[in-house]
Amino acid sequence: MSTVTDLNGLQCMMLRWEEFHAMNAVHVVHLGRSYDPVHVQLIVTEKCLQLGLTQIEFLSCRRKVHFVESQSDESAGMPFRYLTRSGRIESVLQRLLNDELNSPFSNGVHWPVRFTLLEHEQGQYLVLSYQHALSDSRGITLILKEIVRALNGAAPVVAKLDRSPPPIRKLVADQFNLSNLVERGLNTCSEVNASLSCYHHPSKFSGDLTVESGVHVVDLSTEILKHTSRSLGVKVQDLLFASLLEALSLNFSSELAKSRRKNIGIYAPADLRAESVVNTDATIGQILGCITVREQVGPGMSFSELVRNVASQTSSVKKRKAHRDHSFHMNVMSRIWDLFPDRLNRVAGPYLIPLSGYISNVNLTDFLAEELVNGTIRNYFRYSGTGLLSPMMLGITTLGPVFNLTTTHHRDVFTHEDITRIVSHVQMRLAGHVELSGCRKEVPARSSARKPVGVI
Repeated sequence: MSTVTDLNGLQCMMLRWEEFHAMNAVHVVHLGRSYDPVHVQLIVTEKCLQLGLTQIEFLSCRRKVHFVESQSDESAGMPFRYLTRSGRIESVLQRLLNDELNSPFSNGVHWPVRFTLLEHEQGQYLVLSYQHALSDSRGITLILKEIVRALNGAAPVVAKLDRSPPPIRKLVADQFNLSNLVERGLNTCSEVNASLSCYHHPSKFSGDLTVESGVHVVDLSTEILKHTSRSLGVKVQDLLFASLLEALSLNFSSELAKSRRKNIGIYAPADLRAESVVNTDATIGQILGCITVREQVGPGMSFSELVRNVASQTSSVKKRKAHRDHSFHMNVMSRIWDLFPDRLNRVAGPYLIPLSGYISNVNLTDFLAEELVNGTIRNYFRYSGTGLLSPMMLGITTLGPVFNLTTTHHRDVFTHEDITRIVSHVQMRLAGHVELSGCRKEVPARSSARKPVGVI
């Protein structure tokens, strides 16, 4: 039986960003051993159908989703391809990732997922691309976990996914009631007003490969990351925020010197599953809040001072539970968005809410850690399209004792050299090098030339 479900505010807004460019995400699993491609395709199709994945269609001005239950062979048309490639694996993956991140899904009835099995001399890689408005990473990981388990003959953990999560106002019921509706509206206006102090650098979304990806650093020590945050007396999220803030301030130093907007704004999705009063262990959907940090990094500011400033901001957001209002903010924004033409939205959106980047997984949620330990997989990477408002994403994929750093970025805002320098600076801070003073002297400033991004 077909099902029609309301979309939350974040999902509605993500679909509007798709008007300008694909809003996809890609997960890459390096499998522990090689399998027959026909067997992999069979397992992928069977598990997706068993879990309840179907074709979808967005209705009611993209505010509802229709899960289309086919009466015929439901597996027909399940997107799956098998590729054989040779050469440097980073280059091979980057070309595949860039293709997937920049290829939009259909506007009509369509599968919201695409699978690719990549054969390489270093092993097999299962690549899952999906329409990001459908779900956050936690939900999609449930699908990959079941596929990987089935490939190895293990029993399923989840029998069927819940495709229709309750509205966020019901997930965190104490936050949403009529008595604080005015307060939430004022908070929305306050967020926009605070954003006007942040540096603005709109992306032109030029060409077919607007979004570029990068595999940067793998198998970093999770314990060292936690030790660094403890030594500074802050949470890991504050260390991550401060590291990227400092790196971006350095990267845009010449532009900031000329701009009236001196702050750098970055945000991180906040997983609301842990705060939910409803069990979401088998739920797919965008169940996310948001924490936004805005800070001016002065030439003489020490990293320790920056971290403390960031911690003060994030603590205030959590104390006020303002991170739970993100879906409400996006719902308001999407309704305003629908009143104006696309050309105006393209300019006004990034101008009113300017962001320089975002961080995925600041709370170090484990992804397939058990599968890594038992050898079912060798590694796992996540990538996300960044949308109209934010020109780059720093991804943290945690696998128990290790984590990986990946990026996606707009190539008309950042060069290859920019991203390499930013990630190197972040890695330095995460590894515990926090006493170096004069952050603008630690890493050379970028070149102002806009060159095409090279292969990482």
